[in-house]
Amino acid sequence: FQQQNITHIDDTTLRFKNIKVLQLIQNNIQEDVSIKAIENIPKSCKELYLDFNCVSEIKMREGHSLELLSVCGNQIDDNNFVGLMKVFT
Repeated sequence: FQQQNITHIDDTTLRFKNIKVLQLIQNNIQEDVSIKAIENIPKSCKELYLDFNCVSEIKMREGHSLELLSVCGNQIDDNNFVGLMKVFT
């Protein structure tokens, strides 16, 4: 879903039980929405692309299945990257 002006991901996304890759590149996802979006990503999803949105912080939940989280072109500071690295290691 590239350049679709998506602003949020609600819990209906959880119905896609077999999704492996979700690309939300160049939309209008912002900090508070992206945090909620992470909570609404199906456990089967292995790759999430949030590139070129308006994200400045992401908090991951315990028990996620992501192997790749791409957040290029956002405004995430170094401190948040350190926290994300801990979640993925």
